[in-house]
Amino acid sequence: MLEGGVILTPSEISAYIKELYAHNSFMKLCGIRIIDIACGKARVGLRIDPDRHTNVNNKLHGGLLMTLMDNATGIAAASVGKRVVTVSMTVDFIKAAEAGTFVEAEAVISYRDAANINMSMNVLDENGRMLATGMSCMLAIADFPGIPDKW
Repeated sequence: MLEGGVILTPSEISAYIKELYAHNSFMKLCGIRIIDIACGKARVGLRIDPDRHTNVNNKLHGGLLMTLMDNATGIAAASVGKRVVTVSMTVDFIKAAEAGTFVEAEAVISYRDAANINMSMNVLDENGRMLATGMSCMLAIADFPGIPDKW
C-alpha cells in the first residue's frame, strides 16, 4: 500500500522492488539480475563471465556464489517490506559451475519476527543441478514504504 491507501497488485509490488534494486551498484557491477519476486521469496541470476566471475580453475568463484545468495535474501526481505542487513550466512558448496553457465540463487523466508528474518537458499545452474545450499539470518533495519508484509 502506498501513500493515500493505494493498494498495489503483485506485479506492481514486483516492479517497485525491481526499481529499488536497479540502483544497487554492486549488483550492477557483478551483472546480477532479478529473475522473480513473490511474497517471501526471490530469485536472482547471472551468466558466468570467464573474465569477471571465475576463479583460477575457471569455475564460478565461491564469493560470487555467496553474493548471489546474499542479494536474493535482501530482495526476499524487501518482498515483505523489510530493508535488511546480513547477520550470518552459512553455505554448503556442492558442485562447481563452468564459465558461460547461467546460475540462479533463490531465497525463501522460513521465519520472521519484528527484527529477524531467517531464510533458506539454493543455487542451481541452468540444467537444474544444485550448486549450493545455505541458511541466512537477516536483521530488519527499516521498512520499505508501500510494500505490505503479505500479498
